[in-house]
Amino acid sequence: MQAAFYCDKVTKEVPVQEFLKQLVLSLGQRKDNCLSLMADIEEKVLSLCESANFQSSFVKKLHDCPGLYELRTRLDQSTLIRILFCRSESLIILLHGFTKPDRPDYNRRERTDVDHQIKIGQERLIQVLNHNYLIINFE
Repeated sequence: MQAAFYCDKVTKEVPVQEFLKQLVLSLGQRKDNCLSLMADIEEKVLSLCESANFQSSFVKKLHDCPGLYELRTRLDQSTLIRILFCRSESLIILLHGFTKPDRPDYNRRERTDVDHQIKIGQERLIQVLNHNYLIINFE
C-alpha cells in the first residue's frame, strides 16, 4: 500500500501538505521539535502502508464517519495533531489535518471547531468516493 495527499481537483490545493507547512512555520526556531514531529508523522504513515489493517495505538476509526480514520500524534504537552485519512484501493489518502487541545474539558467552541474539522474530512472523503480528486505522492 502507498500513501498520498488528497489534492482538490478545482483549486489544486493539497490541504495536509499546507497544514504541515504551517506547523513547521509555527515551530519557528525549534528546529529539533520540527524534525522530530515530521519524522514521527512520516513513520506513522509508512507504518500504516505496511500493515493490512489499521489496528494501532496511533489510529482511531471515526465511528460516526464510515471509512474515515484519524492518525494521532502530539505537537506538545497541550496540543494534539490529527490527520484524517481514508483508504481507497491500494492507497492511504491523507485528507485533512488539524490541531486540538489535549484536555478532556475543552470548551464548547473548541468542540465545535473539532466537529467542523471532521466535517471537512468527511467532505473530502466524499470527493474520494466519487473519484473527484487528484493525488500527490507522499514523500
